[in-house]
Amino acid sequence: MSTPNRLAGILHVATALDLGASEFLTFDANQKLLAEAEGLVVSI
Repeated sequence: MSTPNRLAGILHVATALDLGASEFLTFDANQKLLAEAEGLVVSI
């Protein structure tokens, strides 16, 4: 069962994608899964 993403997490990932980032740093497990699903390399 997946946990829904919060608006702030979605906005952070969307902003990273809009800015052309290829890497993403987060300590949030749900945000990590979302960023990876969008093709970002995630450091935790």
